[in-house]
Amino acid sequence: MEIHTICSFTDNGIALRVVDMIETGRFPTPIRCIMDARGGCYSAISLSDTRRQPFLVLLQDLLDEWCVSQKPTSAIVFGAAGCALPRFLLKSFEDVCVTAVECSVTLIEIAQKYFLHNLDMSRLRIVNDDASKYFQNILQNDVDGR
Repeated sequence: MEIHTICSFTDNGIALRVVDMIETGRFPTPIRCIMDARGGCYSAISLSDTRRQPFLVLLQDLLDEWCVSQKPTSAIVFGAAGCALPRFLLKSFEDVCVTAVECSVTLIEIAQKYFLHNLDMSRLRIVNDDASKYFQNILQNDVDGR
């Protein structure tokens, strides 16, 4: 496996880096991911034009089965990190609009710079907020009838 570091950064005291990996085994296409010093992966996308994304295979299969009869038109993703899940949703469902909630400004900037290329950004809204506060606000607005 070849690993090429694109950039290094720190988020909440954790040293992270954006890397491109080329592996010939499980994922034969190039992968871009956010990785910590121990090799843990925070978010990953395939750099090929495929809809199938690494680490989301089971979720993709579940969504494919679940969305056979009705395609989603909106989605909220809490903890967006590198926006792998919002990217998958945008590439898979042509009418979906996605709100991605991420508490880290640094991760939002990294996602925008390195992970969200070649996407229709008019269907993606990134919100810098704590996921639980954002969710509570949605519930409160729903209860208040707003």
